[in-house]
Amino acid sequence: MAQIEILMSTYNGERYLPAQIDSLLNQSYTDWHLTVRDDNSSDSTLKILREYSSLYPKKVSIIPSNSNLKSKQSFEVLLTNSNADYYMFCDQDDVWERDKISTALYAIKDAECKYGSIPIIVCSDLKLVNESLKPLGNTLWGAAKINVNILQTPEYLSVNNYIAGCTMLFNNKAKEISLPFGKNAIMHDAWISLVTIANSGKIVILPESHILYRQHGSNVVGASEIKIGIKYFANKIMGIKSVIKNNYANYKQSNEVLKISLPSFIIKRVIYLIKR
Repeated sequence: MAQIEILMSTYNGERYLPAQIDSLLNQSYTDWHLTVRDDNSSDSTLKILREYSSLYPKKVSIIPSNSNLKSKQSFEVLLTNSNADYYMFCDQDDVWERDKISTALYAIKDAECKYGSIPIIVCSDLKLVNESLKPLGNTLWGAAKINVNILQTPEYLSVNNYIAGCTMLFNNKAKEISLPFGKNAIMHDAWISLVTIANSGKIVILPESHILYRQHGSNVVGASEIKIGIKYFANKIMGIKSVIKNNYANYKQSNEVLKISLPSFIIKRVIYLIKR
């Protein structure tokens, strides 16, 4: 059986953490190990992790830490210090459906048979649920108006990353070319995805999602419906500085990986927004 290393970075996640770890323990595929790095939580997160590690010492390990690195660097530390056949990122507040691991593993093995020894990522959309896991009737891609069919080249992926880390399963080839993260990396998932496709790798999109993406007030990355109206445009105008800042950060990452010029990045971004 293939060994899968599940990597989780936690921070003040006491409220939802047990449900997430329980969903891992309930997976139909069992040859996995969870390694957690806590980002200096001030609540009972670390206590909860230690309890699970004590109950399931062969399944759950904790990397010692006493600093707050934020999500991107925390996941980089986890990935750098892991060794397995495949890797998955795990948020602290979601719930994985029973066949999430097995479905992704089947897909990546099938892709490796087709494409050989190249960097490969398997990913999916996310089912949006509320704090109580009640379905919200939409997915992340649907709510964010993401057209994944357009985003299948390095240039277009660079202007709009659609791959959430918590849906990813990737092989050692993808890990090797992604480390260390670049100085302009925005987030761990965006960096690995872009580097993979930029180096002749493959991104496999699963037809169905097997993750419940919990929406609550503390999401690092959340989703919201786009409602066109006066309030929508007012928020857009007020948030123009943030939009420019975020797009420039995307450009810096794209330039580091693809050597893409700023005019080319802007053109691709505009074309994507029109086509989507």
